Amino acid sequence: MIECDNLVKIYKSKDLEVVALQGLDLTVEQGELMPSS
Repeated sequence: MIECDNLVKIYKSKDLEVVALQGLDLTVEQGELMPSS
């Protein structure tokens, strides 16, 4: 099982900060498939 709680992803550049994810909770059970890009 994969479990993530309160995930946050912030992209930063010189003059800009973009919050792409905030507070994401995710559980992937054994045998479940997740798409990837």
